[in-house]
Amino acid sequence: MSNPTRYSLALAVASLTAVSSLHADYMTSSGEITAPENWSAGMFDSSAHPKTNTRTSTGNKYDLIAGNRNIRLSSGYATFTTLALGAKDSNKSGVSLGISGGTLNVSGDLIINQNTTHTASACTITQSGGQVEIGSALQIGSFPRGNPIGEASYTISGGSLSAKSINLAIGSEGNEHSFVIEGQAAKSITSQTDFFAGGGDHTGFNNIVFKLGANGITPLEIKGKLFSDSSTEYIVDGSIYKGGPQAIVLATYKGVSSTSATQTIQNFSNGLNATLKFGTNELTLVILP
Repeated sequence: MSNPTRYSLALAVASLTAVSSLHADYMTSSGEITAPENWSAGMFDSSAHPKTNTRTSTGNKYDLIAGNRNIRLSSGYATFTTLALGAKDSNKSGVSLGISGGTLNVSGDLIINQNTTHTASACTITQSGGQVEIGSALQIGSFPRGNPIGEASYTISGGSLSAKSINLAIGSEGNEHSFVIEGQAAKSITSQTDFFAGGGDHTGFNNIVFKLGANGITPLEIKGKLFSDSSTEYIVDGSIYKGGPQAIVLATYKGVSSTSATQTIQNFSNGLNATLKFGTNELTLVILP
């Protein structure tokens, strides 16, 4: 699947990163993302709410987290123009960012694992609470096509997430890119335009994962179209599902392209069987006795 909008966005991200990284502020240690002492410039304004303050928390237009860091956001505001996880050079280190509270606001792109030089360690964002607001793309994995890159994932189990678009870049064996929804505790999960989960040449390395809670899941709301192809795998896990037969809406959208995507439904007990149904405006899991 080739989508001009998606790849023009990718080129814009790549160009911005190449130019801006020369002037990036970056985190120098693990810990709270809002702690000034954890940043190379020694400053961070955790009161810089984007609706009342025109500057970013660091005062920069591009910020970087790399170097095997374990980063947390538990309170306050972390406001950026562009935020990238993972290095773009020979540094192979990964990053984990855990969000349990506060607000992460990125007016441009949030890039998870931007390494395009070497196969890097995994970069992950795990959200269990708080608010994440992204004015442009949530980019899970990086471009351009053909370069070795690292594993990247975004997992949400609580709080709220809103991005202008969500893009799963091209994955490969051992370097998969995943968007994961866990359970029913998240308040809302929204892509304001399209969700791109295809565009690769391999099978099943761009994952959309639905891990059901005891009775269902927080649905993914896509206000544009859902794009997937043979590089996409839809994974539904029923390990902790306690309900009975029913139809559960996993995602809503304004149109869908799901040609040749892999489907994996696993770990349902009590003799239950389930199938995915791609409707005109929603993706439904039909659970049967």
